[in-house]
Amino acid sequence: MVAGEPVWDEVNRVSDEVYPGWRDVARLYWATALAGAVGEFCNLVKKLEEGGTRARGVTQGDLLEELADVYIYLQKTVVSLGGTQRSFANAVLRKLDTIRSRERAASK
Repeated sequence: MVAGEPVWDEVNRVSDEVYPGWRDVARLYWATALAGAVGEFCNLVKKLEEGGTRARGVTQGDLLEELADVYIYLQKTVVSLGGTQRSFANAVLRKLDTIRSRERAASK
């Protein structure tokens, strides 16, 4: 990836290169892949919280790597729904506005 190049574009580029038919895969596949990636992240967090021998060797880097999988599958799920980087960013901004408004109303 070239410095300053958006991650969204790089995920699409690598996916097109490595998995040429990924855009034609059913959204159920991507939703399931997303759930699995979140599950793998949660499993590592669980091991850290439990402590003991199962936590040995689990690093922050491992957690970030699992979250990178979450990001990749999230993006592919968005694309499978016909979304774009812009439409997803707008949905996130709308959600943040909703959260902000809800919190303001609750604090009154």
